[in-house]
Amino acid sequence: MTPTASLPPRAIASAAAFSPRPRPDAPMRLFCLPYAGGAASLFRDWPGRLRTPVEVVAVEPPGRGARFGEPALGDAHRLADALAEALLPWLDRPFALFGHSNGALMAFEIAHRLRDRGHLPALFFASAKNAPGLVDERSPLHALPRAAFLDALRERGGTPPEFFEHPDLVELYLPVLRADFSLSETYRYRRREPLATTLVTVAGRDDPCMGEDALLGWRREFHGPVSHHRIDGGHFFIDTHLDALAALIDAHLATALAAATARG
Repeated sequence: MTPTASLPPRAIASAAAFSPRPRPDAPMRLFCLPYAGGAASLFRDWPGRLRTPVEVVAVEPPGRGARFGEPALGDAHRLADALAEALLPWLDRPFALFGHSNGALMAFEIAHRLRDRGHLPALFFASAKNAPGLVDERSPLHALPRAAFLDALRERGGTPPEFFEHPDLVELYLPVLRADFSLSETYRYRRREPLATTLVTVAGRDDPCMGEDALLGWRREFHGPVSHHRIDGGHFFIDTHLDALAALIDAHLATALAAATARG
């Protein structure tokens, strides 16, 4: 259990979301959640890559970026409680949710909490993550001894090799990385009424995270139109093939916005 596990949601929800390029008149918002070890800065350039008139809102979990001084939280359900609460002031217009890897799992839990509060996303992007009902980490990494944990990070890729060459940096980020892996590795799935939302799943061609079982699993969680896309690259195609990903997201946002506008 992480140090913040006993804190109420409001205590860890401050500074949890920001817009890299504010667009207060935009008719739709896109909330973006980063992968394990990532920060909201991952989405800083996204407004310039999307032609659809949406406001990008980057979600910042505690322990990184602007919230680096806060203890990281490794319980997915408590973190979802906090982040959903923090997003409530932004829900004055239609919105979409995008999450990559662990971010997709968090977006899924946030979507259910927002629906319970009367706010349903118009569009949900699940990127590079197994379906929530299939998340089953049989070899949890977050509790490994330091050396074994760092070896596992190297083997998985996605972490710049230079990171491991700076012991002070490693020690600084180690609690955040452990907490992020804990989010998925201690996740407790609960079956609920499917979300009446358009689902878009995105997978890297060389990433085994989203096979046929994962796609079927995601479809079971939604009651609405579903589409699946594959993009060149591995698990971190969000970094290596961002142009292709942005174009795909842009197309779906334009369709969702047109539908929302037609409904009035």
